[in-house]
Amino acid sequence: MMISCHRLYKIIRESNELWRLKFLKRWQNFSLEKEEIDCMVWYEWTSVRLKVSIVVKKTVETLSAIYHPDGKVPMSILDKLIEKMEGKEHPILMFVEDELRDLIFHQEKNEALTLSYYASGLLDNLKRCRQFKNWQEFRTQPPSHKSLLKGAVLISLWFQNCFLEDKDDLIHFISLSEIEYSLESIAQKVKQIFLKTKNTTFTTKEFIDPIKNGRKLLDIINIVLFDEMSFHVTLVEYHDENLLSIDKVLKTREGCPTILCIIYYEIARMMGIKCHPVYFGDKLLLRWQEYSEDDNSDSFFYIDVCDRGSLKHSVFYPAIIQNKPAAAVDIFQQMMHEFNQSVNEIIRTEDDPVDVFILKSCQSNSVRLACAITPLQIPCINEYAELCLNNGMYLDDAIQLLQSVGRRDDDSLIVRCKNELTKQQEEIDAAKIPYRRLPSIKYAVGLVMNYKYEDLEDDGVNRVMRSSICVITSWYDKFKESKEWTTGEGVYNLDQPFYHILLDEDDPASFNTRSLCEETLELHPTGVAIKHDELGNHFERFDGRKYVPNAEKRVHYPEDEAVDISII
Repeated sequence: MMISCHRLYKIIRESNELWRLKFLKRWQNFSLEKEEIDCMVWYEWTSVRLKVSIVVKKTVETLSAIYHPDGKVPMSILDKLIEKMEGKEHPILMFVEDELRDLIFHQEKNEALTLSYYASGLLDNLKRCRQFKNWQEFRTQPPSHKSLLKGAVLISLWFQNCFLEDKDDLIHFISLSEIEYSLESIAQKVKQIFLKTKNTTFTTKEFIDPIKNGRKLLDIINIVLFDEMSFHVTLVEYHDENLLSIDKVLKTREGCPTILCIIYYEIARMMGIKCHPVYFGDKLLLRWQEYSEDDNSDSFFYIDVCDRGSLKHSVFYPAIIQNKPAAAVDIFQQMMHEFNQSVNEIIRTEDDPVDVFILKSCQSNSVRLACAITPLQIPCINEYAELCLNNGMYLDDAIQLLQSVGRRDDDSLIVRCKNELTKQQEEIDAAKIPYRRLPSIKYAVGLVMNYKYEDLEDDGVNRVMRSSICVITSWYDKFKESKEWTTGEGVYNLDQPFYHILLDEDDPASFNTRSLCEETLELHPTGVAIKHDELGNHFERFDGRKYVPNAEKRVHYPEDEAVDISII
């Protein structure tokens, strides 16, 4: 109608309210501030958003053909995707993220698994890029604007993005304003107690002189935090990122010394008390000057959150009286250094290769955060590159970081990363060669199976037969892997067909099971859907009885779909 009638075209084209309603109706989950909504040209926003939708979906649809069966989407794909977009005045990254979430979450259950799988991989890359940008902006701000609280929130967001599994498109990400609100509520408790001791009626606007009442206010902060609310320090002796996430610390009231120090610092600031973070060796303290107009060192005191906020005179810390306050970036870098050191200690003493692999996968995220906080740290970049090699992930990112500190193409770490990328490409190329079935192969790709194995009962003494549900992703005529991946006690015959499988992620055996021999498998009587992050790497959908291989899997195992049907 708009094309056939110029007048109607003009009315519709220029109706900003109409396009606003159309945009918000179609993309309901798109979050905008009211000030942004009021000043937008909604026709342009709708046009750009539609273009993003088309480009993103086409890009995601091509990824399986390029990266199967490795399934890892390099960071560079996102850069190429963004380059295809126009309209720098529009929030392209927000549009791309919104579209990726549509592809992941707004599909029928157990349908479009491959599309959702690669959209999820691309979304992970986008979230990492956004975090890199946030830290870059944080680093470039003048020292007066580098808020400890903002940095702590960025660290929480990093861990939330890395470790939170996107099972739901309604995931709530923490914000600076939320943390400020939580801290303000604690500060109000402090104020209320103080005014009660003065027999003064509590009002939120009541002024309290922080110079005159500083010591008393600090005592009350200690009472509120450590007595009433039971905040306590837990040294980072195990891999628990929650101890470093300020939102989690405010909920559990348990955190590492640095985050507890930041919470104390912010509450004191809200009460008008100026503190400065300083290091005494590796310990972070808060320096407070009792009389701000007095430059005498006798007026300096040090607050130790590890000792429930104890206040000690500067005579106990003569070596650091002249030390300048620690910079925000240095504080966060030191916190991540201590965290990663503790994880390294755990890895050195861990015997289970699967647990070591999981720990190193998690550690690569925390080491990458350390690289984002302070770039050009060569030891940190080297450690990240080693972890990427160990996990076979983010190798292009590791190469880029190595090059940023002047490493040449013949550098040993860069060569190893490139060799690993070449090896991954060879595996991808090999998956395009059809596998012809042998008479000895009984089962086929996509079948839902029962895995029978012997296990200890809860008493730890008697043994019992257990069963787990799994799906076959590939097969070999006999065992071809290293023996540490052999599963199921009592399986000694390796000269029989073996099957790569995916176990339901809720199954306790899912972490240490990769391949199973044929004698431990039997067809599931009805077929059920399972939960596993890698399903979309192999299958397009679950048809109610079996998993349907995606296009790439059908090329590699061209005869299996017919076998599936005949067996069922």
